Amino acid sequence: MPYERSSGRAVSVADLDLDGYADIVIATTDAPDRLFLGAAGAFVDHTPTLGLTTSTATSVALVDVDHDGDTDVVTLDGATGQLRWRANVDASGVAP
Repeated sequence: MPYERSSGRAVSVADLDLDGYADIVIATTDAPDRLFLGAAGAFVDHTPTLGLTTSTATSVALVDVDHDGDTDVVTLDGATGQLRWRANVDASGVAP
């Protein structure tokens, strides 16, 4: 899993797409938050699925916010204090 940025501030792991493999979300402060979906023996970069072009996230939580049975992504923007929630609308990742 290539990740060459030094701006990672937090990481959280859960099975976002309900395929039985762990998925990883990395909160960053100078680039879009990163999403890597796990597959058999590898992680695939699905960062565009998060729907962000910039980020100043300092923390990330993976939790079922809307109680629909799949895990959503919540980040805290360290610059503004704003919580960002990305709903996982169909257990295939997350939608903005």
